[in-house]
Amino acid sequence: FYQPSCVISNQIDIKTFKPAELSKEELKKDFGLVGRPVVSFAGRFSSEKRVEVILRAIALVKEEIPNIVLSLAGHGAEEPKWRKLITELSIEGNVSFVGMLSKAQLAKLFQASEVFAIASPAETQSMVTLQAMACGIPVVGVRARALPEYVGEGETGYLVPVDDYVAMAQRLIQLVTNPELSLQLGRAGRLVAERYSSEVICTKWEELYQKVITNYKKRGEEKT
Repeated sequence: FYQPSCVISNQIDIKTFKPAELSKEELKKDFGLVGRPVVSFAGRFSSEKRVEVILRAIALVKEEIPNIVLSLAGHGAEEPKWRKLITELSIEGNVSFVGMLSKAQLAKLFQASEVFAIASPAETQSMVTLQAMACGIPVVGVRARALPEYVGEGETGYLVPVDDYVAMAQRLIQLVTNPELSLQLGRAGRLVAERYSSEVICTKWEELYQKVITNYKKRGEEKT
């Protein structure tokens, strides 16, 4: 039978994932990417993430921005397949595998990046997208599942059709070559991410538990 329900999000650490205090160039030193525009991705290296789409987009971006670099954080079974595609696309010098990162280092990678890219059509929330937004960078994602809930078109980033690497490349170029626009979208993204802070989400849980307790007591009183 029907019972009232509500959805409560997972929480993100907006104290670790926050806009940079240092310049992007300073932050890029840790990753050997000084002087290069950075597109970042973080997550499992698995097939549903569709990183091949991002790689093909980077190959197109390279034609206009030769020193572009895609920084991939994570690990997984798809890495050999992606490395093979990187070679086929002749973008070996435009992709950096940084491995598994601590929360602090992942935040630093996002802070050092111009854009966060995600091509997965299977996200039910995508915590890494929210973490990147909390760091004040715009997102280029796909118009699927949960991503449109967080990535406002032209507000915090851009959404492209699933598997459309040409459209993704166009949006990446637009953001990398327009720092003022990226800054504007990134600031808006930070405000969205703050809605999912630990304080906000814990308050929602407390309110829910309090409502359950109140209803339980009320039913007990009605029975007596």
